[in-house]
Amino acid sequence: MNIRSLLLGSHVLFAREGLTISGTGGGTVSQVYKPVVAAPSDPPVADPNWPEIGIVADCNIMPKITEEDVMGPMPGRLQRLDVLATSSTLDLSITFKQVNELFFEAALLAAGAITGDYQPGVGTGQIRGWIKCQQYDANNVIRNVMDLYVSGVIKTFKADDKSVKPVADFKVIYSALASGTLSLG
Repeated sequence: MNIRSLLLGSHVLFAREGLTISGTGGGTVSQVYKPVVAAPSDPPVADPNWPEIGIVADCNIMPKITEEDVMGPMPGRLQRLDVLATSSTLDLSITFKQVNELFFEAALLAAGAITGDYQPGVGTGQIRGWIKCQQYDANNVIRNVMDLYVSGVIKTFKADDKSVKPVADFKVIYSALASGTLSLG
């Protein structure tokens, strides 16, 4: 086990559900199809299948586990004999320092990608696809990479006298293709 102090800077790339990938290994991005990406690099390499969606201010990883106590008499009074995890979910809350059309689409509940004129308030605000979260330490060494299939919404999108810093909440949806690599050594 490696015990250390750690400062992590996160980069978030996003492959949107429904995006058609052409060429070798091509397909349509979905819960059962994840685009191939080159190995993580410093800085992340521009990849049209996995565009970086903005500078990350902070990335909060929030597991939630529901547990059930298994109780039994020992010898007469009930005692906890075991604890079973009955369900678990993983969510991410990410604050960005930049925006693009994707943030406006989700925040304004537009129907589909915004490329010009749009109609606000008619969409669901949900954005689905694959997130690749790459986390680097203070020496620019990659420490953690996660590929997660998610459904995301914009939690806050405040426009005032400071730069816009939208907060996006992502709920991880199960996919057998989800993966991660951790290197603290």
